[in-house]
Amino acid sequence: MAERYRWSKPDIALVAATAKTVVELQTAATRRAWVCGWWISFDGSTATNGPVLVELLRASAGITGTTLAANPVDVAGVAAVSTIKHTATVEGTPTTILDNWRVPPTSGVQVPFEQRDYILVGVSAFWRIRATAPQGVNCTVGFWFEE
Repeated sequence: MAERYRWSKPDIALVAATAKTVVELQTAATRRAWVCGWWISFDGSTATNGPVLVELLRASAGITGTTLAANPVDVAGVAAVSTIKHTATVEGTPTTILDNWRVPPTSGVQVPFEQRDYILVGVSAFWRIRATAPQGVNCTVGFWFEE
């Protein structure tokens, strides 16, 4: 049976009109992962500001960012093998946009997947969430995954 993990990070600053990877999952050379769902919310207070473009991506190279471990859902679970980074200071190379949304900067979106719709992240691969806000705003982002 696969182990399930949860990862989240509040207060990631987005600069106006600048694409930023807010989270990236990098699988190990020995294990793949399945993304089971994700969420992002924004702390904007002006409803007339434009929506934030949120993209799910595959990538061929990793970001330079801060590493933050995922938490096992099972308190007796083992540590994840995958590496999770957030708040990109250098963007890696995106290769495929899997999906995208336009989300009001005063709200958020949560997207849980049915098991048949989990996103497979192969060995030594990268999956990420990137956001582009027309105005500066902070976000909270997270996701569930299995290994």
